[in-house]
Amino acid sequence: MPLRTIDIERIMSRNATERYFGVQIKPCPFCGNPECGLFDNPIAHITCRVCGCDGPVVEEPRGGHERDSRYHKAILLWNGRRSG
Repeated sequence: MPLRTIDIERIMSRNATERYFGVQIKPCPFCGNPECGLFDNPIAHITCRVCGCDGPVVEEPRGGHERDSRYHKAILLWNGRRSG
């Protein structure tokens, strides 16, 4: 039994995320699944749709353009991780 339930409906698909922000998302560092996307949550972060791995969170003021800025930073943090 998983430690937590993943609400897949709240995770923006990888394709939609990449189209909207113009940045490719790296696969999950734990399970290798490429289907990772933005979690629709007040705290911006990337989540793996398979294992539920969460990336670094970005907590900044909420609002119109600020929301896109937080999500874009979350993608860059996810992609900027070091391997090994």
